[in-house]
Amino acid sequence: MITWFKRKIVKWASEDDEDCNVIYASEDLNIRLPNPLRFSVQKASGGTVVEVVYYDRKKDENTTNMHVIPDDQDIAEHIGKIVTFELLKRS
Repeated sequence: MITWFKRKIVKWASEDDEDCNVIYASEDLNIRLPNPLRFSVQKASGGTVVEVVYYDRKKDENTTNMHVIPDDQDIAEHIGKIVTFELLKRS
């Protein structure tokens, strides 16, 4: 009900002002990608565990891969490498 009301107000306010170039974002915006990667990052003893899950259409199943990042390594750098590795494996 409130979302409907917000849209009505935005529509009413933008009708008179054609020169207004404002983009309105909605809180209920839900974009579904065809085959997303899902990450789970967990702190563990001695490092960080990164779990990557994605749906494999060829096999018709979810594929899960686990990666371990030691404590003495840069987490951001390794997550970037994991993303690149997983995307290259899928293509």
